[in-house]
Amino acid sequence: MGFFKNAIICLSILTALPSGEAPRYYAIGKVDNIHAMVSYLYNVPEKVRQKVNRFGGEIVFLEKISSAKLPRDDTLLLLAAGAIYNPDMKKSFVIKNDENCGIKYRMAVPQLHEYGHMVDHAFGYPSEKNPFVDIKNSSSEMFAEDFAKFYCGEETRNGLKETNIASFRYFEKFDRKYR
Repeated sequence: MGFFKNAIICLSILTALPSGEAPRYYAIGKVDNIHAMVSYLYNVPEKVRQKVNRFGGEIVFLEKISSAKLPRDDTLLLLAAGAIYNPDMKKSFVIKNDENCGIKYRMAVPQLHEYGHMVDHAFGYPSEKNPFVDIKNSSSEMFAEDFAKFYCGEETRNGLKETNIASFRYFEKFDRKYR
């Protein structure tokens, strides 16, 4: 009975993900909450996920940093930030986490932020145009974070609307185009 009980639990977890083309991802090590982490990516329109998949983008969820085979500088950034996008590999690396979307820290989950970098890359770097060009901040980081806030949930989307209306409008138009 143990095998069937585990199979049923796995099946129920798998069926909890929405339908449509799945983002490409895999785990290295034991990442118990991978389906919860991936579920946020389904907030992104399917046409966008398809384009990122055709582009070759992938997310790698890691149990621990030592699981990743990355250049030293990327490993140090991963250690500091908990997530990183490597454009040469077209992969985002995310350390397992239990973070949820919310306005409390005015941040989105790291997997959506890193996916935002992949979207930026796959779509020809729209971050290099207004409203993301900013003298003080990296336009790529601004694009990725605002992308993540827009798709994380209602609370972070409303926070984006309050703090950066131009970026909010960009993603509102982007979402309508690809929804």
